[in-house]
Amino acid sequence: MSKRTKQKVATRWEPKTQIRDTTLEGDFSNTHFNEARFFNVVWRSCTFERTVVDGARAYPPSEFVDCTFRNVDFSHTTLLSNETRCVRCTFERCRFARTGFTKARFCACTFESSTFLRIDFNGTTFEDCRFASRFAEVTFNGIYDTNPDPTVCLQRVDFTGATFGDFVSFNNCDLTSCTPPQGRTFTDLLYPFYSDDDRTRTTGSKGRPQVCKREMDEIEEAARARMVLKVRTGRFE
Repeated sequence: MSKRTKQKVATRWEPKTQIRDTTLEGDFSNTHFNEARFFNVVWRSCTFERTVVDGARAYPPSEFVDCTFRNVDFSHTTLLSNETRCVRCTFERCRFARTGFTKARFCACTFESSTFLRIDFNGTTFEDCRFASRFAEVTFNGIYDTNPDPTVCLQRVDFTGATFGDFVSFNNCDLTSCTPPQGRTFTDLLYPFYSDDDRTRTTGSKGRPQVCKREMDEIEEAARARMVLKVRTGRFE
């Protein structure tokens, strides 16, 4: 990094402020980033409490080290996506709903009293992390171009304090190094969602429904073909 900046920021930044090639330290609580863009930025020992991150984006390489997030709503945001790396960070009472997580890296992070809803962790990895949070309609995706084998996605992850709701799924993830929610085992919590492919295991919903992966793939392929035809012909009615 070429520069180091320590500052007490203003409450609301100018729209789409761009910050490049620096290390930031300080308290960013009650700050509205106002769709800021961060390029090659390291956040070190920062505090984010009720920080508004809507529309803010981090571009690689970006990193959060020893930071604390409290009461931050990450819903529909991508600040922690795009190969962002989080090391020894704490997330307390945060909300993640349809949050973008693509190729992110979390190492020795803690998630306390937070909520994860309708999340796909595509290419995202967790190492030595702890979750004491609620999950529903969340997929940990071990089948991704950045994950060469099932052990990469989740390594020594502690779910002891976690609560799994409907359709918490693990797609080709090796959970042998992980700890399940207290009083449960992964075997009794999860079942194969596809009748013809046991790599995807899920909490499912009441009744534990199963579908045929081959048939689902065929339906999705047919839907894609119809969309391509509509685009080519311009007929969307």
